[in-house]
Amino acid sequence: MKKESLSNFVVETGAFNEEQLENFAKIANKLLFETYLVSEKNEDRYYYYLAREHFEALSSYFDLLDFTLHDDQNGVIYLTTQNESGRLELLKLDTVVLLVIRKLDLALLEKATISAGRLIKVKEIYEEINATGIYGSDVRRVVKWSNMLQTLSKLRRFKIIDFATLSGLNEESILTIYPTINIIVKSEDIHSLTLTLSNYTNDTEEATDEETTTD
Repeated sequence: MKKESLSNFVVETGAFNEEQLENFAKIANKLLFETYLVSEKNEDRYYYYLAREHFEALSSYFDLLDFTLHDDQNGVIYLTTQNESGRLELLKLDTVVLLVIRKLDLALLEKATISAGRLIKVKEIYEEINATGIYGSDVRRVVKWSNMLQTLSKLRRFKIIDFATLSGLNEESILTIYPTINIIVKSEDIHSLTLTLSNYTNDTEEATDEETTTD
C-alpha cells in the first residue's frame, strides 16, 4: 500500500513546476498544523481549492505519513490519523457547548433559515445549556465568563465556529457555524443530542475540568 502511494505521489507531482511544488508544501503544512480546510473561511478558501485541485497527490503524500485525507463534499477537506492517535481532547464545558451548538445548528437546518449563513448568538448557547439543567438553572452562576471565552476560542481554533474578535465577544455576539461541526459531531438528530446532553448532570464548576474525547 505504501509503495503504491509512493508511486502515485511521484507520478502526481512529477510534472509540477516550482510554483505548484511550493503551493503543495504550503497546503500540506497547513493541513498538518490545522487539520481542516474550510471553504467558507476566508483564510482557508485559497488553500481549500488548491487542495481540491491536487487532492490525489496530497492523498498519496499523507498516506505515507499514516494520515487519510478526506473531502466531505460539503466545503471541508480534512485529515484523520490511520492509527487513531491525536484524538481531540475536550473539557466538559467544551463538549457541552459543542453539542449545544450542533443542536442549534440542526434546528437552523430544519427551519431552513440558513440563507444568510449558519448563525447563532452566544446567548442562545446559554439558553440551551440552561434548558438542560446541567449547570443548574443558570449556567452564568457556575461557569465563569472567562471559561466560556476559552471554550469558544478553542472551538474557533478547531474551525467549528468563528466570530469577529475574542476581546469584543459578549452574549449578543453572532457566531458563524462551519460545516466542520458535521464531521466532529456526527449526530443528525436533535433528540439524540438531547439525550447525550442529559448525561452531563453535574452542576459544579469543577466538572469543567473533566476531559472527554471526540474524533
